[in-house]
Amino acid sequence: MKNLNKSVYVAICVLAVTLGCKQAKVDNDAAPVASQPINTSTSANTVESVSTIKWSDYDNVYNIKSESTDMQKEALWKRFEGQTVTWQGTVSEFSEGMLGGYLISIEMNPDTPTGDIILTLKENQKEKVASLTKGEKISFVGKLKTHGGATLPLLMDEGEIK
Repeated sequence: MKNLNKSVYVAICVLAVTLGCKQAKVDNDAAPVASQPINTSTSANTVESVSTIKWSDYDNVYNIKSESTDMQKEALWKRFEGQTVTWQGTVSEFSEGMLGGYLISIEMNPDTPTGDIILTLKENQKEKVASLTKGEKISFVGKLKTHGGATLPLLMDEGEIK
């Protein structure tokens, strides 16, 4: 029954992504909200910069136990949105997307009953998806798209499995 609930949850999240359920875009020219800018470093494998944002930086603000206000969450998201990150997590589900592409539900916290992240992969990731198994630990790269919250996962796109 738990696997069915996870599958239904992932399907709902995928449907929300497919239907374009997302926040309004933030103007890229806006000044950063916090006093410290996010550092980025260039990876030899990608043209884009990879941010130094850690999962814990995100999770401390957006998890169910967070005491951050909605205003604080939105201010931080203005700094996080669109950043490319490299993290590690555990595969909980994976499937082909409704409009093509591939999706992976990734657990980052062991006590979370469902995936913490829904990662939409780049088209060239088909072979890597085919070799995945549930419960497998993976390293992945993706762009932060829409923040989750107490019950919804973080949505990321342009994903690659390392």
